Amino acid sequence: MPTLKIIGSGMLGVSQLTLEATDAIRNASQVYWIGQISGLIGLIDNHNISGEDISKLYVDGAEDKENYRAIREHVLVGLSKHNNIALV
Repeated sequence: MPTLKIIGSGMLGVSQLTLEATDAIRNASQVYWIGQISGLIGLIDNHNISGEDISKLYVDGAEDKENYRAIREHVLVGLSKHNNIALV
């Protein structure tokens, strides 16, 4: 069964992640993130993890309900392709 782990990065990016959050990212087969998260690209690159910035799905001026629907649908498609996803 596919697993989705949702991780809060804090204001300072990966330097504020718990060990459990860092392990969840390292063990993911796909990482999605929204916005610039300091150090995240380096972390996923160092561990050869597939990653995607999905910020483009959040449209300024659109209703939040629609933005979050688009994000949810994108992640659900990812779960059909990957066993273990981290959303940061």
